[in-house]
Amino acid sequence: MELIQVKEVLIEISRHSGIVGILFFLVKKPQNREAGLVLGVLTVSFICAVSSRLFVELIYPNSFVIANFWCLVDFFISYLLFRTLLKEHKPMANGIFYSFLIVYLLSFSLLYSFTEFNIIVGFWSSLAIVLFSLMSYYCMLQKNPVNNLWKYPVFWITTSMFLYASGTLLFNILLPYLILEMKITSEVFQYMTPISFIFDMIKNLLLSYSIFLMYKGYPSWIYDMVKSKNVKLQMI
Repeated sequence: MELIQVKEVLIEISRHSGIVGILFFLVKKPQNREAGLVLGVLTVSFICAVSSRLFVELIYPNSFVIANFWCLVDFFISYLLFRTLLKEHKPMANGIFYSFLIVYLLSFSLLYSFTEFNIIVGFWSSLAIVLFSLMSYYCMLQKNPVNNLWKYPVFWITTSMFLYASGTLLFNILLPYLILEMKITSEVFQYMTPISFIFDMIKNLLLSYSIFLMYKGYPSWIYDMVKSKNVKLQMI
C-alpha cells in the first residue's frame, strides 16, 4: 500500500471514529448531562469531518472555510463540557473561553481570512483545552487521590481531550518552523495532515468509552467521585 493510500485510510477511519459513541448513546441513552455533552463533542467532530469533505468536493476547494467555523463550535462544546466537570472553577473556565473568543475574532478580523489556516486560533484553542484538562486532573487528584481513576468516565474524558490538544498544540508549534525555516512544500505538508486526524481518532474512541462507563453507572462528575470513594467498584 502506497503512502497516499495509507493517508486516505487513516483520514477515513478518523472521520468515522466517533460513530461508535454516537450510536451507543442513541441506543442506550445514558441519563446524565455529561454524556449528552460528550455526545455533542463527538457529533460536532463527525459533522465537521463529513461537511469539510463535501464542501471541498461539491462547493469550494478549500477545507479551511468549514474547519475555521467548526473550530469555534467545537471549542464551545468542549468548554461547556469542562465547565460542567469543573463546577468549582467556573470563573476560570469562563475566562479561558472568553479569551479564546477574543483571540478568534481579532485574528480573523485583522490577520487571517476564513480561507486560511489560522495558526493563532489553532494554537490557542489547543492550549486552552490543555489548561482545562490540567485543571480537571488536579481536581480529580484533589478530590479522590486513588489508584482506580481509569474506572471513572471523567478520567477518560479528560485524557481524551488532553492527548488531542497536546498533539495538536505541538503540531501548531512546529508548523511555522516547518513552513518558514525548512520551507516544506504543500505536497509534503499534505502527508503531515493525517497526524491531526490520528489525535482526533484517539479522542473520539476514548470519549466513546467514557459514554459506555457512564451507561454502566460509574460517576461522571468529578465531585461525585468523593461520594463513591468508599464504594467498591466492580471491574469491567
